[in-house]
Amino acid sequence: MQGLLARLGITTSYAMINTFLYSVYGQGGGSRHAHDTRIAAYRNRWLDALLLDTQVTAVIALGALARTAYDAWAKTQPDTAGRLHLARSAPHLPGELLPIRDQDARSIDR
Repeated sequence: MQGLLARLGITTSYAMINTFLYSVYGQGGGSRHAHDTRIAAYRNRWLDALLLDTQVTAVIALGALARTAYDAWAKTQPDTAGRLHLARSAPHLPGELLPIRDQDARSIDR
C-alpha cells in the first residue's frame, strides 16, 4: 500500500490502520469478529481521531472486512462520512481500486 501511495505522490500525511486490534490469519479469522461491538467501539475511537475535524479527504478500504468496518463507523458519523471520498479494493480483481460513488471517481486528481 505504501508503494501505491508513493507512486501517486503521497509520501507524507497519511495514516494506515488495521480493521482489528491485532493481526488475524485469513479471512475466516477476521470474519468471526467482523461485528464484535467491543472491537468496533475501539476502532471507531481511532477513526474518530483520524477523521473528525481533520483535513483528511479520502479513505481507502482494502477488502470486505475493511468496508464493513468503515460502513459501521460511517453510520456513527454520517456528516463526516458524507464529505469523505471513499474507495474500496476489489479482491476478486487484483490491482483494481473501485470508487464507491461516481463523484468520488471524478474528484481524484491523479
